[in-house]
Amino acid sequence: MEQGKQEGKQEGKQEGKQELLLDLLLEKFGSVPLAVTERVHAASGEQLDRWARRVLPSNSLEDALG
Repeated sequence: MEQGKQEGKQEGKQEGKQELLLDLLLEKFGSVPLAVTERVHAASGEQLDRWARRVLPSNSLEDALG
């Protein structure tokens, strides 16, 4: 039961990172193509963290997710 609880917390944390990154991208660049959304949903937590740190200084989606 405890393991299931931990897995649920991890999934929730991952989903939160995905949604935050997508919100940041939308705010910065105005739109987020479906391919980018799918890429965000497939990324690891570490990758999401790296991308999130790159959003503000980036001039394009490619720079942010490159």
